[in-house]
Amino acid sequence: MINTFEAVAVTLIALIPGATYVWAVERRVGQWGAGLPDMLLRYLGTSAALHILLAPLTYWLWSQYAATGVLRDGRPVPWALWGYLTIYLATPFLLGSLRGIARDWPVIKALTTIKSPTGWDHLFGREPQGWIKMKTKSGAWIGGWFGKASGTEAFAGGYPHPRELYVPKTVEVDQASGKFVVDERGRPYELGPGMLVRWDEVEYLKFSEVNA
Repeated sequence: MINTFEAVAVTLIALIPGATYVWAVERRVGQWGAGLPDMLLRYLGTSAALHILLAPLTYWLWSQYAATGVLRDGRPVPWALWGYLTIYLATPFLLGSLRGIARDWPVIKALTTIKSPTGWDHLFGREPQGWIKMKTKSGAWIGGWFGKASGTEAFAGGYPHPRELYVPKTVEVDQASGKFVVDERGRPYELGPGMLVRWDEVEYLKFSEVNA
């Protein structure tokens, strides 16, 4: 009969690999879960795939430590076992990080799929950099640089959080034509410090990406 401690241990073993993988991916692409039920399903599904991948190691550990009674009768836990258990965290973390970093690679796209829940996340989830121009619902044009500037980085809040946009550098936009006001080098004329904008206040947005 499984006791409470064993039940908790089984639950953690079932969830932790998937949770680690999903967490590693979302560090790169944003948190796109739709709530606790969705998160649990993703954790379980991912854990199932990872446990299949780690099945040879699982069987070997069981045969070496569980079936032989090494872990019974209050015996000290072998130090090597902690190293093997680390693999159960390191493997999903590394795979999840790779999936997040290389999400646009053709091979990674062919093997796995992560679809952005909104157009906003599709654009800003890639962490692009470039000039951004917005027309607010009040009719005013505002613009800025989306990227790094003066030691500060731009930020775009993604699903399921409020869509807020921070640009570290603002630039001038002609209020009549909606075009950037440029300097002698043809670059948008800088106005000053950063700006925080809520998407609910924006009617139109244009993004001109600049390659790093």
